[in-house]
Amino acid sequence: MKRLILLLSVAGMMSSCVSAFSVPSHPRKKVTVVTTVSPRHRHKVVKKVVIGTRVRVLPPRTVVIKYHSVPFIYANGIFYQQASSSEYEVVKPEIGMIIPELPQYNVQHVCIEGEDLFLFEGTLYKQIPTPQGVQYKVSGFLEQ
Repeated sequence: MKRLILLLSVAGMMSSCVSAFSVPSHPRKKVTVVTTVSPRHRHKVVKKVVIGTRVRVLPPRTVVIKYHSVPFIYANGIFYQQASSSEYEVVKPEIGMIIPELPQYNVQHVCIEGEDLFLFEGTLYKQIPTPQGVQYKVSGFLEQ
């Protein structure tokens, strides 16, 4: 437990992207940010943000995506919705949402039923041409 707390503290100092805390509306559900250090790249920290986590500060380079007139905020593979005036909640994307780019790391190329897709954190994306260039459409989910 001490090792986990130390690891989370070090990760927090190395990156100001996400600060996580428990969601008050789910007192029994413990919401965490799982952080590991990649053994091949000691300087790179790989984070998995759990759906339901609330953050006060959004990471840099966010993009607002409107899907069925509902605003979502996208940054490096993570989708957020404004939960209150000072908090954003990590949410699962909706099938059909289109994002401008995939995350830089941990994206796998997969072929399912003859269709080329990209997999990131359990979400499948299909590359599509748009007037703005190549973008990616949320096509489904895989349990990991």
